[in-house]
Amino acid sequence: LIIILSILLLKETGCCKYQEFKLVTKQIIRSILIHIHSSLFIYYSSINRTAIITKIRTMSLVYLILGGNQGNRAEIISRAIDLVTSEIGPKLASSACYESESWGFKSEPFINQIIIIDTNFSPTEVLARTQQIEIRLGRIRNTADYEARTIDIDLLYYDSLVLNTAHLTLPHPRIAVRKFVLVPLAEIAPGFRDPFTQLTILEMLEACTDESTVKRLY
Repeated sequence: LIIILSILLLKETGCCKYQEFKLVTKQIIRSILIHIHSSLFIYYSSINRTAIITKIRTMSLVYLILGGNQGNRAEIISRAIDLVTSEIGPKLASSACYESESWGFKSEPFINQIIIIDTNFSPTEVLARTQQIEIRLGRIRNTADYEARTIDIDLLYYDSLVLNTAHLTLPHPRIAVRKFVLVPLAEIAPGFRDPFTQLTILEMLEACTDESTVKRLY
């Protein structure tokens, strides 16, 4: 409004001044429009970036170990991985399969494999779904802490979350003392830093005193 009034005043007082002011005014308006356009571009770009970041942050990396020592061990683990990826989230990485002696009790050798998946389920939802998969694949839970089983799926890490509830502890409390966990985990995530110990997986493996044999199968 001020610019319009100024143009009308100069038009009445002098043509030369009016023409000069008109030129200057056009330049000012052009600069204002360019500034508005740039500001809007930055604003909408920021919104898009925020939306992308928000979308990424809704997904979490979950580290799972799958193992068993009953039945066709390799086939059961393969079926378990298929169910996990279809019902919990896509697989991002997987270790080789390793065979190791039973840990904490006497039984047939176990084979184990670790996978990293991407999920939007909460830790308790992931736990519930893995337990349902275990049941579908013939797992029968007894009161004993250590026992022979067709399939066992344990949550090792959920991002870098530290959690302690009646049903779930994260990170898994026995990672540091289990070589059969650390060996395959070091294969796919050697630099991941344990949120509790603040050591990398490779450092935890080097410090582990477990002397059991862990043999790579395939």
